[in-house]
Amino acid sequence: MADVYPANTICTEINNQYTALDVVPTHKKFKAPKRVLHFSDGILEEYSSDEEDSAPAPASTSINPKELAWAPWFVHQLTTAFHKSLRGADFCGEKLAWLFGITTPKYQYALDEYRRMEKEQEEERIRNQKLHEESQGLSVVNVSLHGTKQYSKENTSDKGEHF
Repeated sequence: MADVYPANTICTEINNQYTALDVVPTHKKFKAPKRVLHFSDGILEEYSSDEEDSAPAPASTSINPKELAWAPWFVHQLTTAFHKSLRGADFCGEKLAWLFGITTPKYQYALDEYRRMEKEQEEERIRNQKLHEESQGLSVVNVSLHGTKQYSKENTSDKGEHF
């Protein structure tokens, strides 16, 4: 007579005898997140529950207005007109906000002025550095002849000239 073992066992032969070994899964089933939401202060992983997985998705049904009675037809027409008006107002609002400059950051003018002043200070620093080099008598003269190598000569305030 054959022995009956539970479903979580494997029978193996050890020393000519069959032995039942319990099988325990060693790895857990990895469940992928349904959605991953990224925020400035961290990440939120949204996992679906078993009820959500097993629930069928609601079918999208289109309504034929010709088959409706007058009250449901009127409600359908009213909601359709409302949704179209809302989308139109939203579109016009975005365009008007852009036109009046409401979409720009509140202190963008201050940021632009700061960057402009930094750029002017950098240009002034470079200009002062060049003036300082010229006042010290250090300048570079580039001499080039047609078809030959380019040579440069440094003028210095000391008595010697360098090539």
